[in-house]
Amino acid sequence: MQVGEGVGVGQARAARVPVEHRIFGLDRRTLPFALAAVAVWLLWTVVLPWVDGRIGWEDTIRAGERVQLTDDVTFAPAPGWGLQSGLRTTDTTSSGTTSTKQVEVTNDGVIFVVQRGTWDGTPRALLDQITKITSTEAGRDGFHLSTSPTSIQTASGTDGVLEGFKTPRSEGLIAAFVFGDTGLQVQVVGAPAQLADRAEEIGRMISSIRQEASTR
Repeated sequence: MQVGEGVGVGQARAARVPVEHRIFGLDRRTLPFALAAVAVWLLWTVVLPWVDGRIGWEDTIRAGERVQLTDDVTFAPAPGWGLQSGLRTTDTTSSGTTSTKQVEVTNDGVIFVVQRGTWDGTPRALLDQITKITSTEAGRDGFHLSTSPTSIQTASGTDGVLEGFKTPRSEGLIAAFVFGDTGLQVQVVGAPAQLADRAEEIGRMISSIRQEASTR
């Protein structure tokens, strides 16, 4: 599934993780990202097969709407997808919060999730740690990588890295981007046929990720 213009497999090797950030040889800052990836995988394989098609979405994305990924990074979900969690750029809250730590949209049994966290390394290093921990947590028989890491670029010129994965009942991708000291993990998961049907929309959503000129 093509989701953007690949510019070659990432070649840079991640620098050694400082000892204060390591746990069992892994970068502990990526644990929340990896645990979220496992949670999405479990959600799709256990919960969605039962609820898919039984309920309709009340919070549907309309053309032109954008959703906050951080206070100054947004993306444009495809029209018709349901906003499961997250805030639109036009939303206001009593607390003044402008973005949530995790954003989720879904359609036709496909889940598109973006999670943010503190990160001061490269997108490739972030992706490597996420997939390493996810593979360990989910087990070799439940999760394995299906493609090599590939460089991608959003429409606004932000570079990222993407890798495909498969499980016995689903497949998907994990992408990583870095904006300043914030890392973004994008995970998409669903049945192969449904992913193929939504591939163009998924590609446009990833490509639409951008950092705004100013915060609200």
